[in-house]
Amino acid sequence: MHGTIARATFSMSRCRSCPSQLSVADVREWGVELRQATQERDAEIAWQVLGTACDAAVAEGLLPSNTVALARRFKPRRSRRADVGIERHRTRVYTEEEVVKLKRAASGERHGGLVHLIFDTGLRPGEALGLQWQDIGTDTIHVRRGLQEYDNSLSLTATKTVGSRRTIYADPRTLSKLGPRQGPKDLVFKSRTGTLVRKNAIYKTWERIHRTSGVPREESPPKWARHTHATLLLSSGTPLPDISRRLGHKSIQTTLKYYAAWLPGEDRTKGAVQKLLSRSAHKDE
Repeated sequence: MHGTIARATFSMSRCRSCPSQLSVADVREWGVELRQATQERDAEIAWQVLGTACDAAVAEGLLPSNTVALARRFKPRRSRRADVGIERHRTRVYTEEEVVKLKRAASGERHGGLVHLIFDTGLRPGEALGLQWQDIGTDTIHVRRGLQEYDNSLSLTATKTVGSRRTIYADPRTLSKLGPRQGPKDLVFKSRTGTLVRKNAIYKTWERIHRTSGVPREESPPKWARHTHATLLLSSGTPLPDISRRLGHKSIQTTLKYYAAWLPGEDRTKGAVQKLLSRSAHKDE
């Protein structure tokens, strides 16, 4: 990502020495190259950096207008085939039997309680790693912050959206797996030295419990425990708005984007269609 932003900044600095060279066509061509060379999220950040630099150039009189803003409506988008779009957000989930095996294998792990927690609550791994004991009730969890890992440094940050800041039900049996309570500000999950736990440590735990349990990992990350929790709720008939709030999604549309493929497959329109056709048949007689 840093290389992407550096290229964007370099492009702008070159244009500042000769502003007339920065045309809409140039920006569009650069955008195509950028999309091909890096991930979509990094490309978006690079666009923002270049746009901000253009704003500064306009303010200094180096450019008559923000060329990036003019070209943005032509910004190249990732092409999608119709059949790819359907499966884009469908993820592998674990069966109930696999969940039992993975939980059993996690019992001997230092951070085994986290495995139980994300399977049973649907928390994001980063949210679980950001929990303090003051966030744990007798049967509730208050999600207020998460673990941020950036440039090899760790910190606790507020949840990214208002919807992510939530209070959810947690079974006391799950909470008992977290170990003995400590001070309110103490971390629920911490390293051997008492500091924040790196996500890499959780990935290693994830690999070990798959080997121990015999459940194929298939490169699945820990967040698939969250996906499994959501799909099990869907299959049990839990209303979609309730699932969306529990997961801390910004909207129900976000929940649908990821889990629509797992909604019960029964076509509930059958009865309505039969009634409509029956009425139409009567009118035709």
